[in-house]
Amino acid sequence: MSTKQVSPKYARALCAAAKDKGLLDTVEKELKVLAGILVDNAEFAGVFFNPGVSVKAKIKVFEAVFSKDCSDIFVSFLKVVAEKRREDCIDDIIRLYKTYANEERNLLIGQLVTADKLADVNVAVIADRIKQLTGKTAIIEQVVDASVIGGFALQINDICYDGTIKRRLENIKALLNGK
Repeated sequence: MSTKQVSPKYARALCAAAKDKGLLDTVEKELKVLAGILVDNAEFAGVFFNPGVSVKAKIKVFEAVFSKDCSDIFVSFLKVVAEKRREDCIDDIIRLYKTYANEERNLLIGQLVTADKLADVNVAVIADRIKQLTGKTAIIEQVVDASVIGGFALQINDICYDGTIKRRLENIKALLNGK
């Protein structure tokens, strides 16, 4: 199976186990720590991703590094990842876990791109409107990008609402060029 097929299954299973134990936030923090270690510690990453390192050796490393300070669910998850040789899926699993955990929390995480910074009250109005439409609480990160010229683009999960002047000008240009 490909990474795209496997990663959601692992992320959902981990999320379900964490939810059952009331550890959604804890496991998310532990995954964030793991992601940081994989970036910052070349020696650990070398062991983690190296197919030449035995599963037993990896599990010993995981237990030594994580068993004191991390949940049993997290350590067990790492063992399964090693046993099934799915280390290459870890980035996708971490990303998807965040998405699934936010679904469990009834949260939508969005990014609002505007040419100028909006007042917090305006961002709150957009978040309230999203809540009215979806029934979920929206957490909106605002990004200022002068290249959008005006309007805004709102990205929530895989959906992007782009009402920027930049996009409109690109559409007009494409029409004029016959594309």
